[in-house]
Amino acid sequence: MKKSVEIINKRTGGTRIFFGVVCGILIVYCAMLIYPFLWMFQQSLKGQFEYFVAGPFEFAADPQWNNYIRVFESITVRAKGKQVGFLMMLFNSIWQTVGPTAIGMFFSCIVAYCLSKYTFGVRNFMYAVIIFMMVYPSMGTGGAAYKQAQDLGIFDSPLMMVKSMGGYSGMGFFVLYSFFSTLPWDYADAAFIDGANDYQVFFKIMLPMAMGPIMAMSIVSAIGGWNGYMGNLLYYPSYPMLTAGLYLYESNMVRAVDYPLYFTGVIITMLPVIALFIVFQDSIMKNVSVGGLKG
Repeated sequence: MKKSVEIINKRTGGTRIFFGVVCGILIVYCAMLIYPFLWMFQQSLKGQFEYFVAGPFEFAADPQWNNYIRVFESITVRAKGKQVGFLMMLFNSIWQTVGPTAIGMFFSCIVAYCLSKYTFGVRNFMYAVIIFMMVYPSMGTGGAAYKQAQDLGIFDSPLMMVKSMGGYSGMGFFVLYSFFSTLPWDYADAAFIDGANDYQVFFKIMLPMAMGPIMAMSIVSAIGGWNGYMGNLLYYPSYPMLTAGLYLYESNMVRAVDYPLYFTGVIITMLPVIALFIVFQDSIMKNVSVGGLKG
């Protein structure tokens, strides 16, 4: 502690000015990020009439806390001829986030492990294909993917999640590939000597050791899936998520939309992501490497 204080005290005047400017910029940047959420929160406490009458920066004269209860009763959207409520949209967000994340990460682990630890004829070709899939613009394959889902009979169905089996071309694959590449094979050799087979080595030794990067990438993938809306609008028209549902609610009721209620729904939609990040921020930020061998 004393050394840290001494180092700070030894900084020159120019260095202190530099750090002061940097801190000032970071404070302004944080304020710019936090302000929209605070503004939206105070707007969510207004009544529908007060929102149009009061100024955009005025606080609610009579905070309507019941908006956070009324949102589950009043926000509904019409999807494929049926009414879908806010609670059902919340349920759709959960299974459309958890399902593809779990399936995608599992198959990313399998592909990353096989390509990093086994040598076979088409290994380099498969790796090159994955690289190509990652750099090729996704919008270029959108039409083919849409037609494929219809031909397979999984369009607008929970079975659409099986397409996540091929989602191993993202950042999660490269993180896991790098991890397995640096993981010593001595662990597997020791297990083979004890009579383990390839499946036991993967599921009982390698996979548990990779839980750090798996958890980190799963959280990042889940946050992206929860906030996503384009895929839901295209492939799940009968199962709107919160993001897509709120978009439809605002778009279909431009003149009669209850904006305080709309902002309330947006805030509720953000809460799970914020809570997930707060709880698992260490898993996301820290180095996801594990220790080596002991002789």
